[in-house]
Amino acid sequence: MAMPLKKSWLCTVLLMHQMACFALDIGIDTSQYIHQARDEFLSIDLDCSLIAHKWETFHPLNPAVVNMAKSLSPAILRLGGTSCDWVIFNETRRINNLLTPTNPDLDYNETSILKITDWDNLMNLTHQANLSLLFDANVMLRNKSSARWDPTNFHHFLVYNDKKGYSNMMFELGNEPNNYPAHFNRTITGAQLAQDYATLNRVVRRFPRYKHTLIVGADVGNPYLHHGLQLDPATYIYDFFKAGHNLINALTWHQYYFAGATAKVDDFLNATIMDTFPQQVQIVKRIIKRVLGKGKSFPVWMGETSSAYNSGAPKLSDRYVAGFLWMDKLGVAAKSGYDVVIRQTFYGGYYSLLNKNLKPHPDFWLSLLFKRLVGTRSLALTINSTITSVRAYASCSKVGSGATKGDVTIYAMNLDRNSSVVLTPQLPFTSIHAYNMEPSDSTLSSRYVSINGKTARLVGNTVPSIPPKVASSISLKPLTFGLFVLVGANATACM
Repeated sequence: MAMPLKKSWLCTVLLMHQMACFALDIGIDTSQYIHQARDEFLSIDLDCSLIAHKWETFHPLNPAVVNMAKSLSPAILRLGGTSCDWVIFNETRRINNLLTPTNPDLDYNETSILKITDWDNLMNLTHQANLSLLFDANVMLRNKSSARWDPTNFHHFLVYNDKKGYSNMMFELGNEPNNYPAHFNRTITGAQLAQDYATLNRVVRRFPRYKHTLIVGADVGNPYLHHGLQLDPATYIYDFFKAGHNLINALTWHQYYFAGATAKVDDFLNATIMDTFPQQVQIVKRIIKRVLGKGKSFPVWMGETSSAYNSGAPKLSDRYVAGFLWMDKLGVAAKSGYDVVIRQTFYGGYYSLLNKNLKPHPDFWLSLLFKRLVGTRSLALTINSTITSVRAYASCSKVGSGATKGDVTIYAMNLDRNSSVVLTPQLPFTSIHAYNMEPSDSTLSSRYVSINGKTARLVGNTVPSIPPKVASSISLKPLTFGLFVLVGANATACM
């Protein structure tokens, strides 16, 4: 077994070619893993707004869609979002006996109906692609006399799914309830929502098929103070979790870095902006500790997330540059003990993995490599430097695609605009399988990504295999990122 090359070797070569370079040692604790996430760690979302827009150009059974979804499996496919609180399953009449949100555009006409044929198509996709379906039930269907959630329509939904034998399902209730005063001119407190979740549990558990189905919530927004009509999300998480932690299998919340309409390219490269996510993670961690007590843990999911809210940033969230924030979020979530991260969206909006023509955006290819190369066990990684332009994470490798038990995968980025970086892992390995990802046209706003110098594309309707570049070191050009498998690392934590 060979030891890693001296860190100065490649930098010396680059400097000879008048290319700026710096070299860093990285340490990885291979004796134990930090956390083991679910197999569905990287998962995907479809927004309920697609229902009102007749699903646009998205068809669940398009062969390319099926193949791309399957390439990201095992995963959860969430049907969620604000618009889910306008959706009714298979009802063609107005529901006059219930409180419903005031919305002049939808107002429970046929555009807000989840039709049986559309639902069957989605479930067919999940079966073909090895996905589980997380359904976001409409919490705004509320009884006029008690103002509590009325599960009648949801019960009809369960009856239908039970008869069809659909068992690969999970449930949640409502979306970003802290924003209801702004979106619906209505307030549902965290304690009230916990009562609704108790009703959700009773309804779901009546069906033997769904006796052990996961129920998650409460899908609260970024846990920072907001002004105006929005409730403080951190307070909302606390109120709900205190009253309802025994009613859910995982606590979920949502995270976005900034508004899509005002985002700039530099925002996607800003380490300070990246650091807001781990700060929010700590807020949620403290809430759990406050409710459950010191030393207690609870499963946490990133229930919906992307770069920028309000459909993403035009010509940025769907371009190469978006990969920096996406990779960093996956790394932070993994080492912070998160079990699932649900990407908004698989299709729809600027932050989608697929475009209107059902072709992949750059973040699809990053997600694909992550699913193929990164296992569920995260490892502690340290960089022996105060340089903030390099961010790196490590995990046990996913067995397959050339990796075996004991191998370690590093995924890293170089935010420096001028200098390349060479990373030297301080552990033995035999070789490195490198997957360097760069913009195909050398611009951060590139629509396409090159992996080891070749533009990534579908082959017909098929997701191709992507061969690695065998290397002896980890190198990243300025403003690029990549994934690297340390073959033959024989990490104890990964056995």
